Amino acid sequence: SGKGPPATLTVRIEVLPPLRPVEESEPGCVLRVVVRSAQGLAPCAGDPDPFCVLRIPGKPNTQVQTCVRMKTTSPMWNEEHRLFNYAVGDRLECAVLDHDFGDDADLLGVASLESADFHDDGFDGDVELKECRRGQVATLSLKIEVLPPGRFHLVVTVHSASKLIKGDDAEVSGWFCMCHPLGRPHFNAQTQQCIAASAPQWDEELQMPEYVEGDALQFHVMQQTMAPGSNVAGQQVFGIAALDSEAMRRPNGFHGEVRLSDKLAGRVGAIRVRVESVHQWELRREAEAEDRRAREERAREDERRQREREERDRHRGQEEAEERARREAEKRAAEMALRRAQDLEREFLIPVLLWPSGEVLAQVSLLARCTVLELAQRAAKAAKLPLCPVLRIGDSLLPPSQILLDAGACERNALVYAEVCPAVLTCSGDRTAKVWNATTGDCELTCSGHDGAVNSASATPDLKWIATASDDGTAKLWVVDGVTQVVAVACTMVGHLGALHSATFSQDARYLVTASADCTAKIWSIKTGQCVQTLDGHADAVLSAVFSSDGQFVKTTSSDGTTKTWETETGMCKGSVSGLDPPTAFSFTPDGNLFLTVARDVDVEVRCITTGACRQTLRGHADGVLWASFLALRAPQVSMMAAARLMRPGFAEQAVSSHQLKHEALRAGAELILNPCPATH
Repeated sequence: SGKGPPATLTVRIEVLPPLRPVEESEPGCVLRVVVRSAQGLAPCAGDPDPFCVLRIPGKPNTQVQTCVRMKTTSPMWNEEHRLFNYAVGDRLECAVLDHDFGDDADLLGVASLESADFHDDGFDGDVELKECRRGQVATLSLKIEVLPPGRFHLVVTVHSASKLIKGDDAEVSGWFCMCHPLGRPHFNAQTQQCIAASAPQWDEELQMPEYVEGDALQFHVMQQTMAPGSNVAGQQVFGIAALDSEAMRRPNGFHGEVRLSDKLAGRVGAIRVRVESVHQWELRREAEAEDRRAREERAREDERRQREREERDRHRGQEEAEERARREAEKRAAEMALRRAQDLEREFLIPVLLWPSGEVLAQVSLLARCTVLELAQRAAKAAKLPLCPVLRIGDSLLPPSQILLDAGACERNALVYAEVCPAVLTCSGDRTAKVWNATTGDCELTCSGHDGAVNSASATPDLKWIATASDDGTAKLWVVDGVTQVVAVACTMVGHLGALHSATFSQDARYLVTASADCTAKIWSIKTGQCVQTLDGHADAVLSAVFSSDGQFVKTTSSDGTTKTWETETGMCKGSVSGLDPPTAFSFTPDGNLFLTVARDVDVEVRCITTGACRQTLRGHADGVLWASFLALRAPQVSMMAAARLMRPGFAEQAVSSHQLKHEALRAGAELILNPCPATH
């Protein structure tokens, strides 16, 4: 304040409640005018088309008019209109005009009512029209009522502005919008600042709880500016827009753009707003919420239907896939059945090897529908085996009832092995002798026909002949059919006077020697069945009689304690030795792995020599087992070089092992040459 003592200012500040005008002078009242009719209108040229215009002078936003009545001098309107912003002292002017298409309306009459004529008690009656033509007296029927100001809560939503251009000399740091009723800036509301170049987006709702019905709204778009080289921020009005009350009287309020104007700067823009009462705002919000719920419900329904469609499509796809898979499976099954039926009728040349040496045993041609048992029987017949062998592929035994195609024996590289099973010959008090397969435990042959217990039996190495000795004093010679495995009596050797203890074949199977309780032994011819020599010289029962390995001598053992040697051809005794060798009733296999024992008198058990475990039980005799022994059966010997000579050309020159040679012989399907085996004990 310059030099000298500091200057001071003394003030007093008081906060007072707002002053409200008295009700009679409060601005913003509403005139409710009912225009009923007019009488005595003078036509200009023909009957007029009258309409009525009402207004408050000095307030252009208050003008209203009725509809046009065609060709009448006494129009009837009965229309109600409201004029807003009425204040005490305002006049009401009424004009009746003739509507002309394309030209200005012609005046038919005017009337003016002072505020005192209707302010206190209203007005209901006729008003004389002035300025009528030809001195006519015309009247206008009106009803006027003064209503208090209509106040309600207004909601203004400021969405956005467009085409805003900042000034050249200022830097715009933000835009905001201010809104207030026209003429009442103290009821001001404004948005937040928005940083944007020329199109700020606010989307803010501004509340105006004291809005008076009929007031226009004024919008100011402001820009926050900063002068160049200065840190001081300022505000500048960019544009002003006004929205009259008529636009807000629509059923749903106002929603649209309002043009901004700044005549001094020459800038033109627009602001997009929505103006509605609280009631309209609530209805809109409820409608939007209902619409949103409806959209969400439709979306959920669409999603549910989509899931159902997808589920149906998935199920349909699964069903179609299952149906395709089923048809393909049926097709494959039909093809496999057809191929199987064709394969079953195919004939295969199956080589059979001897287990475990791998030597070629036989080559059998059979249909694929034949069983493993048929292959074993054919292989046994071709190789002249005494018993039907057990077949296997690798370490797996083949069930006898399984067909060759299912067993895998018809495959190209399949190697079928035949295991020659050890045979057991048993004699029993049930008057029978039986031949058993020691591996499977099956009874292969039964010799039944004696009248007494069978004490002993023997067989040739090829099991073509079986001899039995019985308590009935006879020996029977049985012949075995190698194809059908059926045994039958070839002849009965009668001549002894007591029970027979043994019957043994010679190595060449030409003779049979029997030992009897009548103190004699007899040599019988296999060919004729006749006794050719009687060996008489023991003092007691002869327990056993056997041939020497060359068949020239017979050795007998008796209960008298002597063992004698006899000449086969002459029957002469060549020597006698004191001392008794007991007969062998139970025996071991040639490899020494198995031995026989009798269980419960009627069963014979095949046991392992190392563990003592029972491998098989031979069960089938009805009485006690009197004698049991392994048969000394031999498998045929196969010449592999003879088979190799029949191989494909050049195979013999290949440097391969003998085992490979045998397998190649099988694959080539060569005819095998089997050597005959000599009869040995």
